[in-house]
Amino acid sequence: MAGSTDRGRRRRTVLVDAAVALLDESGPEAVTARAVAERAGVPLGSVTYYFDDVQALRREATGVLGDRHLDVARSVAGRAGPGQDAASVAGVLAAAVLGPAADGGPDAVRALYARVLDTSGRAPLTDPLRRWDAAVAEVVADVLRAAGRRPEHAPAVLACADGAALAALLSGHPDPLAAVRDRLAGVLDLLAAAEPGR
Repeated sequence: MAGSTDRGRRRRTVLVDAAVALLDESGPEAVTARAVAERAGVPLGSVTYYFDDVQALRREATGVLGDRHLDVARSVAGRAGPGQDAASVAGVLAAAVLGPAADGGPDAVRALYARVLDTSGRAPLTDPLRRWDAAVAEVVADVLRAAGRRPEHAPAVLACADGAALAALLSGHPDPLAAVRDRLAGVLDLLAAAEPGR
């Protein structure tokens, strides 16, 4: 079986890492057998030896990027706690939703959403993308729960965060993270005001 030896596992990892870098930088179309082999510094035949096809490699790279995003999101989510005001909770939420792109400025946020939009229309890549999106929603719910807010608002809060990020990019905002945080703070205040007994 391809990739069952230490050398094979290392070669396979090198190929996946190259695919992840290409996908992150330029989207699914950049992940071709030739581009991955060149980026990895291995013979072209290595790609088809270790993967059934390029789609399988793209699918694995999509999953790896999603996992990296979730690692950052979960780490950031740990900053949420009871008694935080809306601005503080919104800051945690914005950083969690944007993940590794949070500190990268407009270009990193643009690359994140371009990759998501480009990947979403490709059937073999849909499953890892859906799993990633559902997991991000769970992180948002965890943040809301930790902050003493209603976790069932997670889908709406996530949609607002995504919309705020895209709006920041469209308007040329120099700091999408701050734009998302500020928008979410207002949304959290509105949600709190609508809750009975608050």
